Amino acid sequence: MTSYKHPDIFTMIDGVRSLPGLSSTWFGYLKTLPVKADRDVFIVSYPKSGTSWTSEIMWQIYHEGKIDYNSIHNRVPYTESTPLEHNLDTNEKLVEFFLNHPQPRIFKFHLPYHQVPMGDDADDKPKYIYVLRNPKDVAVSFYYHYKGFKIFGFADRTWDEFFEMFINDQVLYGSWFDHVLGWWAHRDDSNILILKYEDMKMNLVDTIKKIAEFLGKEISPDLVNRIADQTTFAAMAGENSKGRYFDDEEIEAKWRVPGAVKFMRKGEIGDWRNYFTEEQNKRFDDLYEKRMAGSGLTFPLAAKI
Repeated sequence: MTSYKHPDIFTMIDGVRSLPGLSSTWFGYLKTLPVKADRDVFIVSYPKSGTSWTSEIMWQIYHEGKIDYNSIHNRVPYTESTPLEHNLDTNEKLVEFFLNHPQPRIFKFHLPYHQVPMGDDADDKPKYIYVLRNPKDVAVSFYYHYKGFKIFGFADRTWDEFFEMFINDQVLYGSWFDHVLGWWAHRDDSNILILKYEDMKMNLVDTIKKIAEFLGKEISPDLVNRIADQTTFAAMAGENSKGRYFDDEEIEAKWRVPGAVKFMRKGEIGDWRNYFTEEQNKRFDDLYEKRMAGSGLTFPLAAKI
């Protein structure tokens, strides 16, 4: 077991490790955004669970399958990073940025349920799509995310060290269990759609239909199939998509570690089996059983299929 302790570079807000530069005041601004059901959709997940993928699917549903070569980060802003990138440090600036975004407004969060805006009208809440993923695959993908972005200072650290951080809730956004259970408790709310990454991988066509129905969008079978073809992992990670997913030259130079693994890395189901040791797997399984008891939420956690 490693004794490495990573420097805590994050801001603790409401008990959650948040990006540097955020404050409880900013979260107060966020909670009071003028959100509405007919114009605002938010995509949420714990990090590395499929938000960029879901963002592209939703973008294409709303834009008739159009492929936009602008970065998904501009089309579907990662809300928590806006204070750092756009200097949105006052309520007026945040509201202006939000209201000026083209409707329907699609934004991305990695926030727990209690930190997101729901509006003042209980009958007019914005729509939320929450994406779940096997936490073991999340951990491995998050490990490479840590290694790939300069802000974490983790480029030379190991999987064993990251595993200890992840299992002890010492990573950005804290506990996977708390995050997931907070949203899972609202799975029957009419304005929330829960998706599983694994279901998306195994049947993308059905997932697109489910998202479109949730959004109140009627789309033809031909459009469903076209969007499915354009949003496979291979299509999104291919050379023709360069610049769309955190790999343009400006972002690479400013944020990414030189030579790091691509942001769109593998997208596989079960890649965790190539990283977890037998001892790590046992510890995680025991923790999962304890923390998720009674939730009814399961994933294929076995070491062998």
